[in-house]
Amino acid sequence: MKWKPLLGIVFAVGGVVGAGIAIMSTMPSSSSSSSSRSSLSSVPAALSTSGQVKAISADQQTLTIAHQALHGTSGATVMTFAAATPTLFADVSVADRVQFSFVEVDGRRIIQAITKR
Repeated sequence: MKWKPLLGIVFAVGGVVGAGIAIMSTMPSSSSSSSSRSSLSSVPAALSTSGQVKAISADQQTLTIAHQALHGTSGATVMTFAAATPTLFADVSVADRVQFSFVEVDGRRIIQAITKR
């Protein structure tokens, strides 16, 4: 089995963005490249919609939202979502109208971004 280097982009920390080459990740070439592609395709795509907050957990780590239909997946419904970061829901209150994007990972719906409307 042959191995080939992967090239990528490196970003500097501290507000300065720079481009460079990251050299040392490797992946198998040719015969196992299809399995590498399939693992990359398993990264969930984010879905976006809007809705109204119906409940917030006491620890502010989950929201229940009555949301609009999700394009190509389901109609309007009420669902519970987890926060991607501990402070994501800090400025959200019950009855707020929100726009949000989320991913589904291992059966959990995780909000990545949320804004009041």
